[in-house]
Amino acid sequence: MVVLGSRSAQSRTNIDKPVPVDVIAQKEIKLYGQNDITQSLNYAAPSFNANRQTVADGTDHIDPASLRGLGPDQVLVMVNGKRRHTAALVNTNGSFGRGTVGTDMNAIPMAAIERIEILRDGAAAQYGSDAIAGIINLVLKKKSPLIVSSTYGQSYTNFLGKTLTDGQNAQFDFTQGFDLGKKGVINVSMQYLNRGYTHRGGEDTR
Repeated sequence: MVVLGSRSAQSRTNIDKPVPVDVIAQKEIKLYGQNDITQSLNYAAPSFNANRQTVADGTDHIDPASLRGLGPDQVLVMVNGKRRHTAALVNTNGSFGRGTVGTDMNAIPMAAIERIEILRDGAAAQYGSDAIAGIINLVLKKKSPLIVSSTYGQSYTNFLGKTLTDGQNAQFDFTQGFDLGKKGVINVSMQYLNRGYTHRGGEDTR
């Protein structure tokens, strides 16, 4: 049940929604084997695009994300239906969305996500000018059992009889939710990611 893109206070199913809304569950996100939210959405949402550009100011840490090819500042990012603040980084040096300021979605651990709702249509009349391209609503977990997971991956390349490895990625996730009083909930989530270097300069064959 989603409330995104509706002026009604009642939840509706995707069939009853007046606008196209994609709902991506946590178990579906895990199937893609990615390290962060933006890279997972590249696989899950056809209208979403985020490129990790190295040596292009801070975009190596904050991926400029877009919906339907529009700029990062025209995508409204919300957390539990509330607006998420934009990052302090202005995209420069020829990166995608140059001169705009987007939202750092990867600052939220993937383990804390219950589902992601994506409104793939303009919603400026209802949400403001920063929702021209659409809306991404990150719904966080509430009460949940202890979940601990870890992943590791790297690139293997065979060149001229040599096996080369680089691009090591090691990730550790932790999340657990507790009751707080009669109606309150507190959730503790953590994500550790160590991304190694990649070398694509080629082999010196002299």
